[in-house]
Amino acid sequence: ALRPIKTPRPGDLVFFKMRSRSRSDVDHVGLYIGNGLFIHASSYTSGGVTLERLDSRVYQGRLVGARRILEHASDASRIIE
Repeated sequence: ALRPIKTPRPGDLVFFKMRSRSRSDVDHVGLYIGNGLFIHASSYTSGGVTLERLDSRVYQGRLVGARRILEHASDASRIIE
């Protein structure tokens, strides 16, 4: 299981519910890179990987939460179970 977190750190996954009619609680995910920024694959703008602010008008109200996969982002071999 992924550890739920309140304050993301670089390397954490951030989850969003972008479509109000989506059957899923989460329908989009990004990777937090620090300083309030995350990267994600956008199908709405360029269709490529983009950089966004968590507190932007588009994403702030749609943030569901964040999860940490790695205990230490610098140590990819230590995965939390």
